[in-house]
Amino acid sequence: MTRAELKTRGTEQVKGNILTIFLIGLIIAVISGALSFTFIGVLIIAGPFAMGGVLNAKKMHGGGKADIETGIAGGFKHAFVPSLILFILQSIFIYFWSLLFIIPGIIKSMAYSMSWFILSDNPEIGGNEAITKSRKLMNGHKMEYFILQLSWILHYLLGFITFGIYFIWLMPKVSQTNYNFYLELKAQNPNCDDMAGQGKKVFA
Repeated sequence: MTRAELKTRGTEQVKGNILTIFLIGLIIAVISGALSFTFIGVLIIAGPFAMGGVLNAKKMHGGGKADIETGIAGGFKHAFVPSLILFILQSIFIYFWSLLFIIPGIIKSMAYSMSWFILSDNPEIGGNEAITKSRKLMNGHKMEYFILQLSWILHYLLGFITFGIYFIWLMPKVSQTNYNFYLELKAQNPNCDDMAGQGKKVFA
C-alpha cells in the first residue's frame, strides 16, 4: 500500500464523522477547561479521552460511525487505569528524552506512537507493556511513520492560515490514517515480540 492510498483510506473512513469528532473535541475541551485549576484532574482524564478517540477510530475502520458516548466515556469503560498509566509514562519518557535535545524526543515519540492502538486491542497488558510492544513494532518503521506525518505539512500550514478552522477536517483524517498505519504493521507482524521490524515496509 502506498502512502497516498493509506491517507485516502483514512479520509474515506472519516467521511460523515467530522461533526461528531468535532463535538467530542469541543466537549473534551470544555471538561479540560473546567478542570484546568487542578493538574491532577486534567491528568486523570487525558488518557481515557485519548483511548476514546482510538475506540472511535476502530469503529470507523469497520464501517461504523463515531459516537459521542464512545469518545467521551469509552476510554473510562474500556481501559481507565491502563490508559491513565500509559499517558503518564509516555509523557514522562518523551519529556526526559527531549531533554537530550529535540531529536531523541522525536525519535522516541515515533517509537511510542503505536502504544494507544496496542492498548486498545489488549487493555489487560497495561501501559508500560504497551509502550514496550510499540517500540518493538516500530523497529525499522520509524522513518516511514515520520515521512507519513511530514506528508501532511502543507495541510498543517493551511490549518494555521485558516486560524485553526481547517484542523476540524484535518485532524480526524490524520488520526485515522495513523490507525490504518498501525493495522498494516500489525498485519505484517502478528507477534511483535518476535517479528517486530522484520516485515515489509508499510509503503509499497
